[in-house]
Amino acid sequence: MRSIADDLALAQSPIDDEDLLVHILSQLGDDFKSIVSALKVRENPIAFPELFDTLLDHERSIKPAEIKPLDEPVPSITTVNYSQARNNNKPNNNYYQQNQNRSYNSSNNASRSNRSNSTCHFCGINGHDIRDCRKMAHLLRENNITITNNPAATNNTTTRSPWLVDSGASHHITSDGSALHKLSDYGDPDEIVLGNGKHIIYFMVYVDDIVLTGSHPEVLEKFISTLASRFSLKDLGMLHHFLGIEVIPTSSGLFLSQHRHIEDLLTNVKMEGAKDVTTPLCSTESLYPNDGSPAVDPTPYRQIIGSLQYLAFTRPDVSFAANRLSQFMHAPTQKHWQALKRVLRYLKGTIYHGLFLSRGSPLTLTAFADSDWGGTNDGGRSTSAYLLYLGSNIISWRSSRQKSVSRSSTEAEYKALANAAAELSWVQNILQELGITLPHCPRLFCDNTGATYLCANPVYHSRMKHVALDYHFVRERVTSGLLQVFHINTADQPADVLTKPLSRGPFLKFRSKIGVSDGSSILRGRIKDPPNPLSMATK
Repeated sequence: MRSIADDLALAQSPIDDEDLLVHILSQLGDDFKSIVSALKVRENPIAFPELFDTLLDHERSIKPAEIKPLDEPVPSITTVNYSQARNNNKPNNNYYQQNQNRSYNSSNNASRSNRSNSTCHFCGINGHDIRDCRKMAHLLRENNITITNNPAATNNTTTRSPWLVDSGASHHITSDGSALHKLSDYGDPDEIVLGNGKHIIYFMVYVDDIVLTGSHPEVLEKFISTLASRFSLKDLGMLHHFLGIEVIPTSSGLFLSQHRHIEDLLTNVKMEGAKDVTTPLCSTESLYPNDGSPAVDPTPYRQIIGSLQYLAFTRPDVSFAANRLSQFMHAPTQKHWQALKRVLRYLKGTIYHGLFLSRGSPLTLTAFADSDWGGTNDGGRSTSAYLLYLGSNIISWRSSRQKSVSRSSTEAEYKALANAAAELSWVQNILQELGITLPHCPRLFCDNTGATYLCANPVYHSRMKHVALDYHFVRERVTSGLLQVFHINTADQPADVLTKPLSRGPFLKFRSKIGVSDGSSILRGRIKDPPNPLSMATK
């Protein structure tokens, strides 16, 4: 009965203890009539464990052939806790009381082995058992009830039913194996092919769009035919547009452009004829949350910021501007609006600029990390950035404010190094899953001498104990040979373009180094190349 109640509790259908015990007493035979009568006139309610011991003692005291056996024994471990607390107040309608402060084990052999230390199941007083209880004998005499046999005090160990655990991350246990989640071998007719070691196919799925490329045109065509035989597909041929990004193949690589997105953005804000500028932000002006200028409508401000963040997929040169101006979206002012319009004027002059990915680049991973220590002047937190290259092509970049205030420039640079190292590790794992082996470990460049020494010199760490330990995985990767950190001159640090506003000269210099170039000649169709079968688009 207890096992059934536990199963119902696991199935989110628990049974109240009072209802459970009333049901047990009503199902007992005539041989237990005296016990049932005594329990009904009992002053204090009885708990389920006490009831079980009482019935078990009475069952052992009479011949097994003359009684109806109990339901299944109580398991050795129960998932619901019961109370043995006594209530000294007047009796109420509730015979049973539940308490979550004590658990019960059915094997109480030690407590029953010594009668002098046992507790009466009826009155709850130590020193005697139920057969010697004067209070129970008095109640039996008052109600004209006669007990023919005394309960036995023989030790007995109940049979334990096997309990099964659902999983290592679950607290569900049951004695019924069919109630558990079972895993079976994959039996569907579909086959999963990992590859034959000769050719490889890459494909990316986004909702209902699929982009495919591979190492051989015939293998790619066969794969597309296999997909078409199972699914309803439409072959769009060469990849030209994907998620708003225009892809233009050339003889030397691929050019990624979002010039149509820029045109729509300028049209929406009515700045098609605005005068262009050469840098996104002014290097001589600082932006603050509360600069004293009048507030502006935040709705169009936020819409433009969202468009800039989407544009940063192919334009890393506006990543810092989008990150910096997005910090004022909650309450933009007139000065913030003017800075945002300057970014649009910069896009007006570079509308046909995009990201160029060259063909035949070596398979090497290189990263540049930099930070602007306390450069924002609106909270003390530094701006960190990194650029990650696969060969000569930039494939990942980020510009963001650090989560905590740095006490020194070395700490700020070291945090930027940690972020770049984490990104390098992630990209390296992706390449390994794609079957691409790098000729040597990734290289990371930083323009701070202290941060560079901190990555490899353990003696120097005593001066940087305030740096969080989670950033020291950079030193661990360096000492294990998984990463190399080098120093680079600040004048040659391309990640500097993502940490602060730069003047015209340094900005144009670093913009070309991060892969952003003018693609007006490519977009006008001046370069015509034969179709490239290794780049396909399927929908």
